[in-house]
Amino acid sequence: MEDDKKSKVPWIILACAMGLALVIGAGVIIANALGSFSNLERTIHGEDDSIEQWDGYYRGHDGNTEDQSNRDGAVESNDRGGEQSYADDLIVVRPGQIYTIEEIEGLYGVQLNNGDAGRYYSGIYTVGDGAKMPSGIYHIDGDQEDMSHFCIFTPKQNAKGEPGFQIKAMVEYFGDYFAEFSEGELVVFTPDNKRLYMESATDEPIETSSPLDSGCYRVGIDIPAGTYNLSIETVSQDEIRYSNSTPAAYVMQDLEFDGDSIIESVPVEAGAPNVVIVKDGQYLELFGVRASQVS
Repeated sequence: MEDDKKSKVPWIILACAMGLALVIGAGVIIANALGSFSNLERTIHGEDDSIEQWDGYYRGHDGNTEDQSNRDGAVESNDRGGEQSYADDLIVVRPGQIYTIEEIEGLYGVQLNNGDAGRYYSGIYTVGDGAKMPSGIYHIDGDQEDMSHFCIFTPKQNAKGEPGFQIKAMVEYFGDYFAEFSEGELVVFTPDNKRLYMESATDEPIETSSPLDSGCYRVGIDIPAGTYNLSIETVSQDEIRYSNSTPAAYVMQDLEFDGDSIIESVPVEAGAPNVVIVKDGQYLELFGVRASQVS
């Protein structure tokens, strides 16, 4: 991944917590291996793209502020008229640490869920044969103004040989998103809007706008390959500033949320438009950015 990606929270892969914790924050996927959090968001939209290197905090929804004495890199101020700072919305998840399902439920304030007729709302889900959520690629609802989040945990035994889960990726995003969930994984879905849900993706193109709004798009299915002009999307900028993130476009070759998933990151600033080129089979994520195809 390149060094010019967003500096603090989102991408497409990540994790969060205190000390050596991973942070999930704004936007894209963050997975200590991809991500979107830097000290607060080194993830798909962050500075580092390996889970082992990430540290920071995760932006939660339940106001959990326990055990947050170490706030290096946390945002202590914002322009939200005196509302709590980003650091006050963080959940601690340590990369490398093994968690039980009960511990993960306690961290995120959501419960193990079964889904509802193929739709998976806010909650925790086990993935794979015999589980409540089949493995595969999922379409994930989102919002253009409010950041949504999901995390992926992989199965791992602790030192005693007991089953548990280790953080793989934390993702923060705007708009709709896509992710691939594999056998044995645990998915934590915590959207700000409880009406949002995940469901198995189809080969049908999703509804798009012109220009394209923030979100994740499948090139060759949802959008055509080619060159796109990039500009700032104004509606998401308050959330982006609050999370100390950077508007950007990300080109991904897959949805595995590892160090090789993002092949190009293109930061965008107001008054300084940029361009991105995508090919069939790739994925284009727009984080606080709009894109118009060059004719």
